[in-house]
Parts: sequence; C-alpha cells; structure tokens
Amino acid sequence: MRDSKASTWPFGGLWRDPVFAIESLTYEVVPELGGHTLWADLQAAYDDLPEPFKVLLESVGALFDGNAENYAQGSKKNAPGEPVEHPVVLTHPVTGRRGLFIGSSAKQLTGVTPAESRVLLDHLLRHLSSPNYTIRFGWKPGDFVLWDNRATWHYAVDDYGDGERVYRKVLGVEPDAGATERDA
Repeated sequence: MRDSKASTWPFGGLWRDPVFAIESLTYEVVPELGGHTLWADLQAAYDDLPEPFKVLLESVGALFDGNAENYAQGSKKNAPGEPVEHPVVLTHPVTGRRGLFIGSSAKQLTGVTPAESRVLLDHLLRHLSSPNYTIRFGWKPGDFVLWDNRATWHYAVDDYGDGERVYRKVLGVEPDAGATERDA
C-alpha cells in the first residue's frame, strides 16, 4: 500500500464491534528521514489513573463514525455512518487486564454531558499520548511489527515530507468475533 498521510491515533476497525484484534505492518520502502511510528500502552496509561477517575470511566462509552470508508487514509470524508459505541475502559478478552480504549477519532463520550465529554476526551487523549506510555520505532525495509489493538494505539508520524512509504498491512479478528467488547 502506498500511503497518504495520517496524523491520528487510530485503532483498526473502530466502525465495527469488535474492532480488529491485531494489526501488522511490513515495510518495503521507507523514507530517508522520518516516517516513524509511535505506539502507546493503553493498559499502563489506565493503571496510572486515580481510582475515582477509573470508576467514572467504567460507566462511559465513546461514539465513533460507523462508516468504514471515512477511516481510509487520504479518503474524502463521506456522510457519517450509524455511530458505533465502544467502552472507554476495555477488559482484554484474553488477558483480563483493563486498559483505556479511546481513539482520537472519537466523536463524543456517552454517560456524561457534552461539556464533560469534551474535557474528558481532551484529557484522555493527552494522557494516553504522553511520552510516559509511548515508544517510537524507526522503520527499515523488511521490518515487521505486530501489535494488539485492544492494548495499544499507533500513530504514523508525519515527518517525512515527500518521502515514499510502501507497506503491507494485515488485520486480524478473534476467532469468536461474535462477542462484543461489552460482553468480555
């Protein structure tokens, strides 16, 4: 895939429930400078929140655009689809560990007022993207990275100008993908 630029913290498949469990990238061509990817540990970020805040977030959901086409890099944004709600705190279906589950494309939070939603979203996105929870990876041709979407975010750093990036992406779901995240 030749990419157009992205500058958000996405999860694969926010338009569906459940989201894609895993993603992988293999780079064939990388720019001379830049083009790194950041990953954030959503479980460590959750662990560091104060207990009263964790209790509040357990009752909050996040609404995302249900139109899959609107998530494609470089796509012209179409009319939003039926909103899809995901919990803000996700219990990992395999490990049982709790983590934050919020992306920069969240439209609003449920269970709180619109004003509270804006403040909470801003705070959570800043908290999750802090250097305390992120790593930065510099790609070389042939590099392969696999990650769990239910425990991490990723961010393609737009710092490579007109440098070319060519990669292959693979997305995976749990074999019993009929269960929703709220059922976990």
